[in-house]
Amino acid sequence: MAEGGLSDCGNAQNCVRVCPKEIPLTTAIGELGRQVTLQMMKDLFGKSE
Repeated sequence: MAEGGLSDCGNAQNCVRVCPKEIPLTTAIGELGRQVTLQMMKDLFGKSE
């Protein structure tokens, strides 16, 4: 969620060069993006798990 995190990696598509080949990049980045969005909403509204 911070500078240099998932957003920078996914938007620059640098992950293709450094990520292990076994990881489905599109699916993995999409899932991480959903998790980040959910965490941001929890932080915003003060809800914890």
